[in-house]
Amino acid sequence: MLLIRNDLPAAVDSCRRAISLDAAPGEPYLALGNALIRQAQYEAAVEPLHMAIERLPEQAIINNSLGVALLESGQLATAEMALRRAIALALALSEGYSNLAHLLNLSHQPEGAAAHAWRAVEHDEKFAAGWINLSGALLALDQPAEALTAAERAIALNADSTEAENTLGSAYAALARDFEARAAFERAIALAPESAEIHFNHALSPLFARDDIACYGLQVGPGSEGISGNERIEDLSPRLKDFADTADAIGGLDLVISIDSAVAHLAGALGHPVWVMLSHGGDWRYLREAEDNPWYPTMRHFRQPEPGDWNAVVRVIGAALDEFSPGV
Repeated sequence: MLLIRNDLPAAVDSCRRAISLDAAPGEPYLALGNALIRQAQYEAAVEPLHMAIERLPEQAIINNSLGVALLESGQLATAEMALRRAIALALALSEGYSNLAHLLNLSHQPEGAAAHAWRAVEHDEKFAAGWINLSGALLALDQPAEALTAAERAIALNADSTEAENTLGSAYAALARDFEARAAFERAIALAPESAEIHFNHALSPLFARDDIACYGLQVGPGSEGISGNERIEDLSPRLKDFADTADAIGGLDLVISIDSAVAHLAGALGHPVWVMLSHGGDWRYLREAEDNPWYPTMRHFRQPEPGDWNAVVRVIGAALDEFSPGV
């Protein structure tokens, strides 16, 4: 009842009190784990959920909750085992299929992600998270039109979903529908003004809208799914098996633009022109005020003037691109 009323701290206390009185039943451990998940205390949720599974090993919903806690704690391999166990125990568990799809998207396995997301929405066509995860997988599979349709289904089911609006914006951006992409990102920002990811997506859209540059994606692994389906960006990740491949790709570009990343450091070490987008605080290696870098002579810094202001960074980069001459 406390969980339903969203009194999460009281729910945690109540569950722990119930366990202290009788540690045998599994239900209080499940309730405690779910309450901790809803408070984003994912690592703390893992132990009580394991205890719940020991007592109720055939309960799919417990395995699903454990999968979520492990996933959000960064333990992807064990999370995948828990989620696969959940859908094996309950073949119609839409939430389990959707969570597994989300994990596979993060693991850069879009084919499997799409298959499980489809299963989620086949079992429950009104399950918005399933459509969101399907859209992300379809973007990674270079199917932006289909990804847009899935994102629109998610919005129709939950107009107040930050994730749905962000995914919708990514789908529009992949189709080079720049005005609609920016509008979707702005709606997402209104729903979640503290989300760095959404601010970053919104800020970058003017760069991708330029018709005087060609963009190539160097990102590999989790996070690159939004690149492979984007018509503005040629995704090089399938060719990049190691840093030697990435170095070769960098050598064929006029300029690398990146956040603080391994690619930025590699480009700097190679003596290749590289512009780095920095948060307002930034790492000490980028100093506090300087635009140049003492370790990488070909690197230039573009720092947020205020925390979270990626739009200003992109505006300055846009002006710098107007003056940029390759090879100079």
